[in-house]
Amino acid sequence: MYLYLITEPNRFKVGYTSNYKKRFSSYKTHNLTAKVSGIFKIPNKKYEKIIHLELLRKFKRCNNSKEWFEGTITNNELQLLIDKIIKK
Repeated sequence: MYLYLITEPNRFKVGYTSNYKKRFSSYKTHNLTAKVSGIFKIPNKKYEKIIHLELLRKFKRCNNSKEWFEGTITNNELQLLIDKIIKK
């Protein structure tokens, strides 16, 4: 299972997939400005929800979206958060 980071100016999305190549090829067809910024290995999909809850401590949702957050996050920052959560 993989966690991915997609970024746009001033917003980002964190999601999960088991096949990131297929996921990104389909994503690019409906969102041409988005950039896949990072791919991270996670043990299973439950970690995506936990990471979203942690991100809500620092970031707001974009326009009531359940997937997009306002602001920016780096790959390093997200990796540190993933490591912290998986080690719990």
